[in-house]
Amino acid sequence: MSHSVDTALLRTFLEVQNTRHFGRAAENLYLTQSAVSFRIRQLELQLGVKLFDRNRNNIQLTSAGKRLVPHAQAILEGWRQAIQEVGLEENQQLRLTLGAPPGVWAAYLQERLTLTARQQPGLTVRAEAKDSLALCRDLQNRDLDLVVLIEPPRSDEFIAEPLGQLNLVLVANRAEQDLALVGETGYVRLDWGSGFAAQEATLFSQRLIPALETNQCAIALDYILKVGGSAYLPETLVASYLGQRLFRVTHAPLIECKLYALKRRESGHSLALESMLAQLKQSPCAS
Repeated sequence: MSHSVDTALLRTFLEVQNTRHFGRAAENLYLTQSAVSFRIRQLELQLGVKLFDRNRNNIQLTSAGKRLVPHAQAILEGWRQAIQEVGLEENQQLRLTLGAPPGVWAAYLQERLTLTARQQPGLTVRAEAKDSLALCRDLQNRDLDLVVLIEPPRSDEFIAEPLGQLNLVLVANRAEQDLALVGETGYVRLDWGSGFAAQEATLFSQRLIPALETNQCAIALDYILKVGGSAYLPETLVASYLGQRLFRVTHAPLIECKLYALKRRESGHSLALESMLAQLKQSPCAS
């Protein structure tokens, strides 16, 4: 019997272990459910043990499955580090992976990433844009080194460090539009977290039915400019349009969203991470 193990099988095993659901694991891995089931069967055949007890709506690790979890994590971490180190050019010092939701990238990280590239030319950065749950899962699985979020989870596995904030302003394509008319002119809803959603709900006398929902600032901005309507967008993103093609909605307050840098409690490359954190806190004007 061969003792070599495909890392894809281990990733699939850990995803099923995290979600305890073959369907959700398939969605997260962008596979079909049958492909996930096939991979788990392959892994069980290779190891000669049963890894999951599969009951209806209740998937639990067997004792063998529990013993495999730390080994699978260690193998994937070792493989990730090997890829990084082997793939480095002679003039490169290190590679780090950074993730954030699309809106945070557009409003905060994009310019700071270029600043980091200028100040650390030997650093290779892989940038990932995903939703918060996927980012936290990748951080836990060591596929990411650092994640920037608006609402970091409370977990003993992670350390959350204050990084900065987003100032969100309600803008429309019409001048002197009042807050009370937002629902009639087409509202574009972006997901800025539960804290923002709670503040958003208190602003309007009745529940808004959005004309468009998206997690992409660029999509929301393009829609408003071409079709019309309003949305809460980062002040830095709309500053160049204000007074010309976009206008602040009357009586709409600015909403502040705190940003946090999330890292694993036992992160490798700590000096590089701290250096990147320091640079991400800088204003892009600091260059």
